[in-house]
Amino acid sequence: MKSEIPTRVLVALVSLAGIIFHFIVINPPFGVINSDEALSGLMASSIREGHFTTFLWGQNYGGTLEAFFIAGFGALIGDHSAFFVMPIIESFIVAMLLFRLTRQNLGSEIALLIATLSFSFPALSLWNNARPMLWYQSSIILGLTSILIISKKSRPISTSNWVFLGALFGFGWWGSAQSLFFIIPCIVTVFAHRNFPSMRQFGLVIVSFLLASGPWWYTNFHTGFASLSEGPPADGSIRDHLMTQLKIGWPTVLGLRPPFTGEWLHASLPFVFLILLVGSAIYYLPRVFRDRRDPNALLLVIPTFVILQALAPTGSFIGSGRYYIFVVPSVLVVIGTLFAFLVNRFDRIGKFVVASLVICALISTAMSLRSARHFQFGPTHLDEVSAALREHEVSSIYGDYWVVYSLAWEDADLTVSPTTTDRRPDWSAKVRAADTAAYIFWTEYNVDVANLEKTRYSLSQSTKVKEIAIGSYVILLPAINIPPEDL
Repeated sequence: MKSEIPTRVLVALVSLAGIIFHFIVINPPFGVINSDEALSGLMASSIREGHFTTFLWGQNYGGTLEAFFIAGFGALIGDHSAFFVMPIIESFIVAMLLFRLTRQNLGSEIALLIATLSFSFPALSLWNNARPMLWYQSSIILGLTSILIISKKSRPISTSNWVFLGALFGFGWWGSAQSLFFIIPCIVTVFAHRNFPSMRQFGLVIVSFLLASGPWWYTNFHTGFASLSEGPPADGSIRDHLMTQLKIGWPTVLGLRPPFTGEWLHASLPFVFLILLVGSAIYYLPRVFRDRRDPNALLLVIPTFVILQALAPTGSFIGSGRYYIFVVPSVLVVIGTLFAFLVNRFDRIGKFVVASLVICALISTAMSLRSARHFQFGPTHLDEVSAALREHEVSSIYGDYWVVYSLAWEDADLTVSPTTTDRRPDWSAKVRAADTAAYIFWTEYNVDVANLEKTRYSLSQSTKVKEIAIGSYVILLPAINIPPEDL
């Protein structure tokens, strides 16, 4: 019993740190919601009004399954509360799945420690899992559940589990092609175990997959399979993508670099990263060849990610590191394996080293948040802007994408039309049909600063313009509604 006490204390410490960190990232300055994030809340409220879409507004990818759950929670506790409650619930589910997947190999104590650590480390995971990103956390949940089914020691897999697996793959595919990070390891494991379904079971898998991914197929049949034929332009070569992973991506996953800024937290950490890479290769590569007939599906996510992310058009993009959250559970398993080795081999000294490493992980998250504190996450004080617009009885707004959808999330009575990246053309049509419409500019955003002068001059050539300054915002109120394309 005494041997469990240090681990329990450590789990309690990590849990408390996770609560504190989550409180920090959902409050200013971190808790500012940008337009990309606001879309999930806007879509959820629109679902309750009967507006259904297969993908994120204005895109041919990014399934909306999660938005339906947010819509349900929003009906019970309010949209703005659901916006932050839903990610917490998802994070808890991910932790439970991680515990289930690692308990047998690592033991209950280390598995529980790793599961709780997922709430607070690394910073990129904490940040991205603190707000609903529609398909990111749900894809992880679907993927981990699939791996849990595949990894069960009972053979053969039951018919009901095959059907469930097909549905998990289908929902994952609807959500994002990034579900392949988990689907491919599951398929490889099935072949390695020679645990194939019967023809009847395989047919049921296909049917359940097609039903679960039905919205994806329906939309793509009507758009010439735009999800496959259209996409962002490549941001570099495969070599560039691999170098980005090596220099920035993986160090960020290990908490050695913070999200957004991408700077090393300490000058010595590149050497630490090199030691971790070499040590992992020495420990795992021999086991990969030895256990190739009984692979760990969760660990197979790592090489799958490396390959697919290198092949992806946007493989060099880092930013908040959101693409890398898919591999965090697998990295935590690697860390858990190290913890189990230290505890089993060195007992008390090993536990001391584990405790020290966990504290270092928490310090890494704290330093990362401090480093990113002054990063501009999105427009602030939109409640003041909303109040000014209500005072002047204006509800139709033109403005930059990064401002107007956040503003619409702040005030549901506003109808917005972005000057770039239009997600809701029907909203833009309503704004153009209104008798009056305002232009809003955010002076902390360089693009808006440049556009303000141009728009102010163009409007003044056609009509009288009233100008209102609200903190770091400028609102232009032309006497008549002049759309941006007519300026």
